[in-house]
Amino acid sequence: MKLWDEEVLEAEYSCISTDARSAMLLTTPVTVLKELLEDEKSRKLYQESEELHDKIHSIIDTNSETDSSHVTRTENREVEMMNDTNKEVEQLTDDLKMLWVEKYAPKKYTELLSEEGINRSLLHWLKLWDYVVFGKNVPKPAKKSATFKKASEKDEKFKKKSQTGVTEELDKHNRPEQKIALLCGPPGLGKTTLAHIVATHAGYNVVEMNASDDRSVEVFKNKIESATQMKSVIDADPRPNCLIIDEIDGAPAPAINVLLNTIKMTDNETEAAGKKKKKQGHILLRPIICVCNDQYVPALRQLRQMALILNFSHTESCRLASRLQEVVREEMLKTDLNALLALCQKTDNDIRSCLNTLQFVRQRQKELTLQDVQSMSVGQKDTQKSLFSVWQEVFIMQKAKKNRFVSIHDLADEKQELNQSTFSPSARFQHMLHLCQSAGETERIIQGLHENYLEAKSKDPHLTGLNLANEWLCYADICSHFIAKSQDYSVMKFSSFVPIVFHFLYASYSPFRIQFPHSQFEASQKLMKSVNLLKTLFEDMPPITRKFNNHQSIVLDLLSPLLDILQPTLRPPET
Repeated sequence: MKLWDEEVLEAEYSCISTDARSAMLLTTPVTVLKELLEDEKSRKLYQESEELHDKIHSIIDTNSETDSSHVTRTENREVEMMNDTNKEVEQLTDDLKMLWVEKYAPKKYTELLSEEGINRSLLHWLKLWDYVVFGKNVPKPAKKSATFKKASEKDEKFKKKSQTGVTEELDKHNRPEQKIALLCGPPGLGKTTLAHIVATHAGYNVVEMNASDDRSVEVFKNKIESATQMKSVIDADPRPNCLIIDEIDGAPAPAINVLLNTIKMTDNETEAAGKKKKKQGHILLRPIICVCNDQYVPALRQLRQMALILNFSHTESCRLASRLQEVVREEMLKTDLNALLALCQKTDNDIRSCLNTLQFVRQRQKELTLQDVQSMSVGQKDTQKSLFSVWQEVFIMQKAKKNRFVSIHDLADEKQELNQSTFSPSARFQHMLHLCQSAGETERIIQGLHENYLEAKSKDPHLTGLNLANEWLCYADICSHFIAKSQDYSVMKFSSFVPIVFHFLYASYSPFRIQFPHSQFEASQKLMKSVNLLKTLFEDMPPITRKFNNHQSIVLDLLSPLLDILQPTLRPPET
């Protein structure tokens, strides 16, 4: 066995190590390298875990913030949606509560349904006030040519007798001669709406008052003065006022006198009033538009003489039906043009009544048929008319109208005939009876018949119709005396048949001018004067003469020869 020396072994080991360095071998053992590598991996893993932990915490924080913001956003959206729905509900409820008359009322001049001539006349009259209200220069009066005069004469011939034209002349204060405009006509034709729109179109601030509500003279006077003389300080509207007095025919006579005194006020009267302690008033410097249903009310007699009178006629059925069709389309009510035309005819072309009827039908159902219009009675208004319209209905024969609105079902069931006239004798009888009963002034109607029936044109060579008319007038006189004596007003309903008889006797297609009855008043005044003279004569008689006489014997036996004795008919001597 060979044993190595330790020195020899160390020398060989050192040689091997130098050879290994020169050969680029590992200086550190593999185990150490593995431990170092594991330590590096664990350190990186720990660092990555820390970074991941930090990221997770940051994401959690951001998510919590976004969740809270999202919740607030959703809550805000829900609140906004609730507010929008509430506004929509409120708007829907307001639309349901609002009357269609106000909702679909004309807002512009071009949306008016009244006659264009009436609209232009009222606007032209308002423009005549521009020289006083807005300070415009007064134009010089132009000379009218011969052709213009002929054209104006032709226009005046075709103008209505009860319609007054606009007077172009101005007074010394540059105001028009017609200080007031009077719009007359049946209710529901848009008179007040026309006044509002035209006044606004001319540049005025509209101030409206109802004469039927303000029946006190002091209240009426204060409102007129505040609207026509004072300027608004609180309101920001700098436009001048235009006063509109609605239902002027319902105002008492003292209130009308206040308006007349305001219109008639002159400079001399204002100076005299200014010297007094109590101020009386000023001249009128603002336009006034009055609206009435009946212009022949006794309280308006003096007002008509100084006013521009514009009489409203019924709106054409085709124009009204086309406007109603727009309203129905907007409100999603299913109907056709024939049903709307039938509704216009049934309501006598009353715009207010048509809109109220359609709104009533829309709340109950979603469709309006021709049979519904023919069966309903909600569209009919109060048919009370003025005295002149009743007299015209009595003496003027209207043209026969065919029943234009007949459904196919009615023709199949033979309920109606196509050529059935709405003005057959039975229909005329019922129409006149309803008209006279709804007028309510039977005695005044009979007085107008007595005043005008001799002017009517009728073919009566043997005067049988005249004798029959006189008998019916005597019958009406007997009824009125019986009612006044016995106070039994149940007999008054029989007096309504007198105009029906006159209608069948004197109605014709050629109209004539109807006069307001004055003979009854004059005869009553003469009768009262004669009765007073007779009483005075009877009281002045001595008692011995009075006991052998009475009123009837004096009238029949004494007065006629006594008048011949006192006032003999002397013939002048021949020369």
